[in-house]
Amino acid sequence: MPATTYIISAQIALIAASAAYVGYNRKPGGADAAAQAASAQQQAARELPPSLPPQPNDTAGEITVPQWPQATFPRYAPAEKLAQNEAQNATASRPMGGRAGDVGRSRNQSLPAARVQDKSSAARVSSSAADEPPTFAPVQDGQGYHITADSATNFDLNAKTVVFSGHVVVESTDFVIKTNRLVVYNGTGGSMSKMVANGAVDFHLVGVPAEQVYRGQSEEAVFEPGKNLITFMGWPRIQGKGREHRAADASTIMRLFTQPSRLETTGRASTRIIPGEGGTAIFAAPVAKSN
Repeated sequence: MPATTYIISAQIALIAASAAYVGYNRKPGGADAAAQAASAQQQAARELPPSLPPQPNDTAGEITVPQWPQATFPRYAPAEKLAQNEAQNATASRPMGGRAGDVGRSRNQSLPAARVQDKSSAARVSSSAADEPPTFAPVQDGQGYHITADSATNFDLNAKTVVFSGHVVVESTDFVIKTNRLVVYNGTGGSMSKMVANGAVDFHLVGVPAEQVYRGQSEEAVFEPGKNLITFMGWPRIQGKGREHRAADASTIMRLFTQPSRLETTGRASTRIIPGEGGTAIFAAPVAKSN
C-alpha cells in the first residue's frame, strides 16, 4: 500500500474515534444532567431554614410548633391551671415566685384532732367551789371611813400601809378630816390600827349636839379608832364648848376624845373663853374677813 493511502486511512480512523467519544459523553442522563440535579438541590437548601426540615404537607406562611407531652406529676405553675381542690390543699400550687406560708396553714387542720382535744381539756378551768374567786360584801352606809385623794393610792404590803396624797378628805359618822397627806396603818385581820395626817390638818366632829362640837387645826394629827382618840401636834389649835385652846410652844400636844367628847392638853397653852347667848357655851366659827 502506498504511504499516502496509509496516512489518510489513519486520520479517518482518529476522526471516527473522536466522534464516538463525544457522542458518548452527550447521551441523555450523562454528566450534564447530574450537574443540573446537584445545582437544583443546592438552590432548595438555600430557600429552607437549616434547623427545620421541609414538611411535605405545610402550606406557605404557616409554622408548625412542636407539641410537648404534658407531665403527669405536679409542677410549680399558676393556681388557676390546677384543679380547684388541689389548688387549695397543695402547697405546690402557689404562684411562681411566691413565698411559702407557715407550716400547717395551707390546710384546714394543721394538728391531729386528738392533740387538739388534749390541749383544750388541759386549758379548761375547773368550776369547783374551791377555785371560785372570793367575794366581798359591800360596806353599808354609815360604816367605815370614806377617803378621797388627788393622786394614786400606794399600797405597801410589807409595811401594811396605804398612802393618800393631795387634798385628802376622810369622812365618817363621827368626824371629817382634811389634810395634804394621809397614811393608813393596818393591824391584824386587815382592820385599821391608826391614821396619820400630815400638813394643814383640819378636823371637826359631826353627828353630836352643838355644845359638844369640836374643831381643830394642826400640822400633824394621829387618829386611833380603838381608843376614839385624836392627837394633835405641831402648834395645835382646838375650838369647842365656848373655848379656843392654842399651843404656846411647839412641843404642846392636845388630845381629843370623840366618844364622849373631851379635851386634854399637855404643855404650855393659852385659852380664850367665848360666851354664848343665855350663858350657854357654843362653838365659835371663824369670822370671814370682809373686803
